[in-house]
Amino acid sequence: QARRTGESVARVRELENVIERQLIQRTENPIISFGLEPKGDSQEARDVRLRVLLQRHAGDTGAVARALEVDRRTVQRYAKNAGINARSYSC
Repeated sequence: QARRTGESVARVRELENVIERQLIQRTENPIISFGLEPKGDSQEARDVRLRVLLQRHAGDTGAVARALEVDRRTVQRYAKNAGINARSYSC
């Protein structure tokens, strides 16, 4: 039973990935819509990554800091410099 559940979860994830890829081709802003993190070191790419992580972690700067392996105050400074209100991402 447990193995079957694991296989079902894997199938659901695979289906989600297929749907996501199809929708990305039709979405104006797929980065925010699907949490795809852009690559690169431009300020815009860093800001988008921060927004994606804040969205993923519901505005929890501590969780974002752990994901980025930096101090929470660093995330708060990044957000302030980018003009991002982390609290607006909380549920």
